[in-house]
Amino acid sequence: MSRIIIKRKIFEIIRAKGGINMAQGNKKLSNKNAKIHDRKEENQPREKR
Repeated sequence: MSRIIIKRKIFEIIRAKGGINMAQGNKKLSNKNAKIHDRKEENQPREKR
């Protein structure tokens, strides 16, 4: 139990320091993935035709 609590506290500290940057990075990643996913969905019906 104590290890998990320590890990959580460390993670909270990292979040507090770089939480904004992490959030921006995750947004960029999710946007990239969304764009790639959209392209795949767009290309599939064209290939079927």
